[in-house]
Amino acid sequence: MQVDSISALPILGLFFFNIIPLVIAAIAVVYLFKLMKERNHLLKEIARRLEKLDKD
Repeated sequence: MQVDSISALPILGLFFFNIIPLVIAAIAVVYLFKLMKERNHLLKEIARRLEKLDKD
């Protein structure tokens, strides 16, 4: 019984070490996606203000 639990530990360890980077990567992708949307919005805002300056 003890041998089974000890041999299961590395498998669990590998599972967690594979899951953690995936979770971090998912969070990073979502964060980057939000940043890109925000950046797009800022660029549009800047373009709009430059157009206003050109008209004046």
